[in-house]
Amino acid sequence: MKLCDKLCAVFAAEIWTGRDLKDRIDPIYASLLKEKENVVLIGMPGSGKSTVSRALHNKTGIPLYHLDMMYWNADKTTVEKSVFLERLSIVLEKDEWIIDGNYGSTMELRMAACDT
Repeated sequence: MKLCDKLCAVFAAEIWTGRDLKDRIDPIYASLLKEKENVVLIGMPGSGKSTVSRALHNKTGIPLYHLDMMYWNADKTTVEKSVFLERLSIVLEKDEWIIDGNYGSTMELRMAACDT
């Protein structure tokens, strides 16, 4: 099991049970900090992707990018697919990142570029 998988599982357990599992989470964060992984978080709507990605970003300092922010304009219209792909490509070229969101059309690109 990769580090982020472990972190997500422990973080979800902490939320679900209401128990503080800091002693289980901190070693995983420390490993992520050391390795500076590129992380993709996927899941069903409302499953906690953004919550976990924000916690991971806050603890590690790894830049966080939300696919929704790349896909939607401020006026609640969507961008052209070419614009969305360009925005995503710019992020994927960076040294480190956390990306949350589904968007099946870009799954292959993100999975090829991520570490976990």
